[in-house]
Formats: sequence, C-alpha cells, structure tokens
Amino acid sequence: MVGLYQFLKKYGVAIGFGLGAVLVVLMYLLIFSNYPEGNPTSKELGANHSEIFNFGIYISYFLIILATILSLVFPIGYLAMNIKESIKVLVGIAAIVVIFFIAYSIGSGEISGEIAASIAKGKVAEMTEGEMKLAEGLMYMGYIMLGLTGLVALAANARDFSKQ
Repeated sequence: MVGLYQFLKKYGVAIGFGLGAVLVVLMYLLIFSNYPEGNPTSKELGANHSEIFNFGIYISYFLIILATILSLVFPIGYLAMNIKESIKVLVGIAAIVVIFFIAYSIGSGEISGEIAASIAKGKVAEMTEGEMKLAEGLMYMGYIMLGLTGLVALAANARDFSKQ
C-alpha cells in the first residue's frame, strides 16, 4: 500500500492529466467523425448528435467520481497503515466533529431573521425543520471555527511577539 502511495505521489498528476488528455482526444474524435456536413444549426446538433456530446459529460462524471473515491480511499489507507503518525490528524478530525455536534445542538430549526437573510428566499419556504436546523448548525459551526481561527492566530502572534 505504501509503495502504491509513493508511486501515485510521484506519477499521479501525470497519470491524471494523461488519462484526461486521452479521454478528451477520444471525445473530439467522436464529435468530429460524426459531425454533419455544412453548417448545421444548434437545433440539428441537439436533436441528432446529443449522444456524442453526452459521452463527454459521462466521462466527466466518471472522472469526478473516480477522483472523489481515490481522494478518500488513499488518505484513509495511509492513516490506517501509519496510525502513530496520524494521531494529530485524527484528533483534529474528532475536534471538528465535536464542534459540529455542538453547533448542531445550538440550532433551533426555526426560521429566524438571521437565517432567513442568509438563505435564498425561494428555498426557505421549502426547507423542513431538520434542514433548517442543519443549516443553522452549519452557520454556527462556521462562526465557531472563525472565532477559533482568530484566537489561534492571536495566540501564535502573541507567542512570536513574546519570543522576540
């Protein structure tokens, strides 16, 4: 697993760009090989050749899903293989999860002026109480994280200032 991680660390970007380039060239070959003669209108292109253009969309979906899976699987695998090195990361993730649950429990689920102003007007009426509580909890989590970031920045600057 570590060997694969090191291989992808070294060649992963080149493999990703190479795969993307091959798929783009394949898509263009499909488009231009079936492109109608003359100067077709957009209606003609949409009616007769949408399946050609859909190939590019499906490939994009595939690459997004593949990148998401790989970006989750490999770091989790690395964490599992090197658990002693990963303690700080795991503690940080646990702290963020705890902060989320604290912020979620603070949320009431009711539409307040602050929440209504922060969410698109057309969507507020469609949101359930659970969705409102989640949105409010995420807003409070943002406030808490912003405050903690400011405190950490102040503490770090104070420590650096005191060392001088």
